[in-house]
Amino acid sequence: MTVNVMDECELLERYANGERDFQKVVLVAANLRKADLRDSNFSRSNLSGADFRQAKLDRSNFFEADLRVANFSDASLVNADFTLADLRGINFNGSHLQGACLSNANLRNGDLVGANLQNSRLDRASFIDVDLIGTDFTHADVRDAYFSDSIGLSESVKLNLIQRGAKFDDSPN
Repeated sequence: MTVNVMDECELLERYANGERDFQKVVLVAANLRKADLRDSNFSRSNLSGADFRQAKLDRSNFFEADLRVANFSDASLVNADFTLADLRGINFNGSHLQGACLSNANLRNGDLVGANLQNSRLDRASFIDVDLIGTDFTHADVRDAYFSDSIGLSESVKLNLIQRGAKFDDSPN
């Protein structure tokens, strides 16, 4: 497996020169706050601990990426793909994730306070011990998404999610 280790400056320079394919890049704890990296491909990359606060990452691909404890607070991630991504400890506080795909993603210990997940694919995603206060699940595909020990969901939202196929540790299967 070929990996590409680079720093923030190199990534931003290559993006400015038109490159969008950053597959298998290793950029741990990178400071990419407010960066405009729309349409980038970070599939199978290690971006754990990266700071993407207020970044523009619409339509970016994070398939199977390691994004543990990354911070995407207030980031724009419309139609981004996080399929099979490791999102343990992720911070999506206030993020715009409309139409994003988080199928099979692991969001254990995440912060999704005020995140907009409208029309997103959350099928088979794992929401264990996640802060979901004010999270918008309107029209999201939650089939077989698993919720356990998460806070911030009202009983009416929880019942709505169950009716749409979500699983809770205390719900009938």
